[in-house]
Amino acid sequence: MQYRSWIGRQPRITFTHDFHELLRGDLVPGCRVVLRYDPLRIVLPDDGYIFGDPARPVTAHVAFHRGEREDASIVLASPAGMLRHPDIDVTGSGSVLRGEIDVPSDAEELCVWFTYNSPRTGLHLDDDGGRKFRFRFASVDLMILSAAVVPSSALSERDNAARPSGNWFALEVSTRPEIDRIGARLSLVNHPEFAKTELDLAAAGRGEEGWLLWTLRPVEVPEDAIVRYKLYYWIDGTRYKDDNSGDYYLAPLPPPEKVPPPPRELFEAAKRWA
Repeated sequence: MQYRSWIGRQPRITFTHDFHELLRGDLVPGCRVVLRYDPLRIVLPDDGYIFGDPARPVTAHVAFHRGEREDASIVLASPAGMLRHPDIDVTGSGSVLRGEIDVPSDAEELCVWFTYNSPRTGLHLDDDGGRKFRFRFASVDLMILSAAVVPSSALSERDNAARPSGNWFALEVSTRPEIDRIGARLSLVNHPEFAKTELDLAAAGRGEEGWLLWTLRPVEVPEDAIVRYKLYYWIDGTRYKDDNSGDYYLAPLPPPEKVPPPPRELFEAAKRWA
């Protein structure tokens, strides 16, 4: 199975100035999630807004079930107070508003949208064009059973019969039964001429405890290919993403890092120092 980054760590979602939504950490039912939000997404440039002004709040609205009914809201605040000269960074590394909210244990998803009521221009809404920002619980929704670059002889008998000799990227994933579609977007780290490709996986029966099995039709790649990929999956027509907390997945996996032992001279110096 593939390694997941950030397992067990508190999740945080950053909504950046350049309109990306970056999930880091392990988002699961029953956790407490941090929302980080750049108000330049929602405040007009000539609004007169001062970063973190509590008299002009930005509010996060949250739903935990797929009916989109609001279950909770929280006013986001500036950890550093009001700033006339905030650190503007489009990637989310600068000044942001922040809030935390508990995800109940029976949550079906985390659905988020934002409002800002300007005294000059009225109510503003940041909700992904009406779709809302939706996040699922990838670490409990799916497992990557295998992902590898293999010669054609290592493919299944059915796939091998349809493939000439060469090297292929093969992928197998197991998901919860309610997932009705899954796809992979992949590129090659060491072959930029290989165009990014998005492909659906095919249903391949059921595994343990009724989980669904999915396989990717093998993709021909160079022998030395390092495949970088992320997954998308759908439940009742809503698409969710698993990009391994922004680290993506790699196949083949890099070898474990081996740190050489310190030289004997360093040991001797440490003894003398003690």
